[in-house]
Amino acid sequence: MSTLVLLLITGVVPSLPSTQGNALPGTWHIVEFAMLRDGAWATTPEGRLREDGAVWDLAFTPEGHVTQTDNMRNGTLEVYEGVWAAEADELALTLQVGDRELTLIYAYDLADDDLVLRRSSPGGAMAVVATFRRE
Repeated sequence: MSTLVLLLITGVVPSLPSTQGNALPGTWHIVEFAMLRDGAWATTPEGRLREDGAVWDLAFTPEGHVTQTDNMRNGTLEVYEGVWAAEADELALTLQVGDRELTLIYAYDLADDDLVLRRSSPGGAMAVVATFRRE
């Protein structure tokens, strides 16, 4: 359902049509990470993430800016700036990665202080579910 989309965008205006999107501003920290690969799910709970020193933080402003800080790709702490937009149950993060913009589309849910982001490859062979908790 959600796919990785590379787009050159000159500007993105955040849209907040739902109560869910209005609740996003704030800082969120990863508390669980699950990945589907080769037909099997592997889930890493919060305790293990902390033991491993894993970082994946998302900081959303009401004005539509986002900062993503993580070390889950290669162990090196990386910071990406960009913009976010929420529409119904989809969340788009457009991040500056080097000299290009990368737009990631997630299905998302908010429940209390938990934010769940979901993405899958076009064929569904790989999928990621990341759960964040508000700071």
